[in-house]
Amino acid sequence: MSANASGEFNICLSSGEQHLLRDAAEKSGVSLAGFIRVAALREAEKLAKRSEVSREESVVQTRKESEKLIESLDRSFTPNDKMNEAMDLANRIIQNSESYKQEAND
Repeated sequence: MSANASGEFNICLSSGEQHLLRDAAEKSGVSLAGFIRVAALREAEKLAKRSEVSREESVVQTRKESEKLIESLDRSFTPNDKMNEAMDLANRIIQNSESYKQEAND
């Protein structure tokens, strides 16, 4: 594909590709150039949106922040009092549900 100073593009297509595009353009009621332009712009916009999503999902950290994160992941987890209470409650719920299932099957 090549572009000239006026913004026009020349692309090489096989005869099968040309036939497919011409038929699609005719069915759409637009010129071949118009059809290709709309299709190309639609695809470019899809890619641009995907790229924006990728940037939004990325996390940028300094080296110091990365090292701090890795250090914290390497340390063993020590739950605080609230977490201990929550884990005890969860264990009691599990035990009660197992007892209930056992009684229901008896």
